[in-house]
Amino acid sequence: MVAWIGRKRQPVRDLRKEMIDDASRFITWALSQSKEDQVPRIPVKLVEKGGFSKIMKMPGARAMAAKLWSRMLDMLPG
Repeated sequence: MVAWIGRKRQPVRDLRKEMIDDASRFITWALSQSKEDQVPRIPVKLVEKGGFSKIMKMPGARAMAAKLWSRMLDMLPG
C-alpha cells in the first residue's frame, strides 16, 4: 500500500508482514545451521518451572525478547 506523506508517496509499513518476514529469515537461518551450531529447542516447560532459562542466558536474548514483545504489543488496537 502506498500513502501520500507530505509531497512524497511512501509505502505504509505493514508490521505484520515485517514480523512474518523476520520469522521466515530466522527459520531459514536456523534450518541451515550444522548439527554443532544447532539452535536450542523451544522449551516446553513454563517459565516459572525453568523454561527458557537456558535461552535467556544467551547474549542478547533478553533484548531480542523485549523488542519482539514491544513490536507485538504496539500492533494491538487502542
